[in-house]
Amino acid sequence: MRVRPKTAGVIYDYPITSTPTRFARELPDLKKSYALFLCRPEALTLTMDNAPAICEDCGKEIRGRSDKRFCDDICRNNFNRKKRQAEKVSISDDALEVIRLIKRNYQLLKSKDLAPGVITYQPVRDLLNKGFNPDYFTSTREVDGELYCFCFECGFRISEGYIFVIERNEQIQLHKSK
Repeated sequence: MRVRPKTAGVIYDYPITSTPTRFARELPDLKKSYALFLCRPEALTLTMDNAPAICEDCGKEIRGRSDKRFCDDICRNNFNRKKRQAEKVSISDDALEVIRLIKRNYQLLKSKDLAPGVITYQPVRDLLNKGFNPDYFTSTREVDGELYCFCFECGFRISEGYIFVIERNEQIQLHKSK
């Protein structure tokens, strides 16, 4: 392992020593103050016997600054994209199926001509035959003394063989914490 001081225009290559004083003693032509200056952590670049830097994405040799990690912007973007992709939380197949069922329920409820606040109804069998599953919804809310299950802004309740559907736009408004 060798030390390469960063100096303006001139590159010196010295072996690493334990202290700046020892560094100055080994190289008598250097003044102690300059040796102290060269041994500051921010003034040193460590290299493995002048080994060339390797791009972290494609593995090619890097030319240019000694602290470069990537050979170009494309490799830097590819590396960061792969890193973000690896950090993403994967969604299980069961969760995807639940999301699909809620989406299907929402589409079936929304297919009715709904006016905000107006309750419409139809036989439960009609929606069940189209693939509606009343076990999957996003929230519940009491409306006019009755408990409705909501798929986003479309609420429903099942009673005596009929499904009652209502649309509540305030149901989808986001509530900000104070």
